[in-house]
Amino acid sequence: MQWNLLTNTHISMQKLFFELLQVAVGQLDCLERGPSPEEWHELFALSQQQRLTGIGYHGVERLFEFGLRGPQDLSIDWMADAETTRMGHVQQSEHLQSLQEKMGAKGIRTTPIGSIGAERHYPDILQELCQPEGIEVVTDSGKERTAKFARLAGEQQPVGGRTFWQLKVWDDTPVRLYYRAAVSRFPLANYQIARWLKRNQRLLFQEQNGTTVTSPTMSAVCLLLRLQQRFLYDRATMRQLLDLYFTLRATGGTFDTFKDGESIQKVLKTFGVNRFARGVMWILQEVLRMDRQYMPCEPLESEGHFILKELMSGRRNVWHLWKHYPFAISTSWIG
Repeated sequence: MQWNLLTNTHISMQKLFFELLQVAVGQLDCLERGPSPEEWHELFALSQQQRLTGIGYHGVERLFEFGLRGPQDLSIDWMADAETTRMGHVQQSEHLQSLQEKMGAKGIRTTPIGSIGAERHYPDILQELCQPEGIEVVTDSGKERTAKFARLAGEQQPVGGRTFWQLKVWDDTPVRLYYRAAVSRFPLANYQIARWLKRNQRLLFQEQNGTTVTSPTMSAVCLLLRLQQRFLYDRATMRQLLDLYFTLRATGGTFDTFKDGESIQKVLKTFGVNRFARGVMWILQEVLRMDRQYMPCEPLESEGHFILKELMSGRRNVWHLWKHYPFAISTSWIG
């Protein structure tokens, strides 16, 4: 009985959290019920855990209109955290603009990727509430040319992995300059990935309003691949799902066709992410009420349940994950 009570309480708390996210993104006007003081504190903790403190606070602000308010001390703390997020985001955006201008002056094209690349698809009121995740840009220059820029920027001995160089020009903002799209443990997969991205550079580097960005369709593919990689080998959060949610909505339900007539559905199958992507689509449908027209593949409920449970657990069971995805390829994707 006690186990069932704890389980039901846990499920009820997650439901409230998902409703708060729906309120924040404009898919719901109000919560189904008013949280208790203890539940308000749990909502704050979940927002922090899932790296959605600022977004969650926007939902809290919207609830004020319906007379739903949390404990005063909690509201003050949550507001302070949201303001810190806002200030950090403004600073990070300024750093990104400065970096792109300096690299552009050297004839190097860059496009922001990952969360910082997805933020442009958020509504204006939510963009500045996106928690800073650091700057990641992919360049159209090779390893040596990118390293040369890093040295000119003050890195005497650039540090990085097999795909990027790190910059430490700002104490408060980590920077990664990707000169290679991905590195796989399997040479054939690595070759396929590099070849595919090279064929589709027009979607990776698109000129828009005087700057270079990635098309929403290309960004959605990279975000899904990166999400799977983080889910299996790092720590994925609901923040990455929200990035994908707004990126998919930015397609308007019409996806670009890749080189040689490849559809996004074929690309997801080619790189072994289709099953995972279908689970993610179910989560976006259930948690954020995303319309089916924006989905590149059919939702899969059983897969979605598995992914959502792992995402919300706050811990990683590596062997459990790898058992579920025995043929997953370990790749370090850029997007």
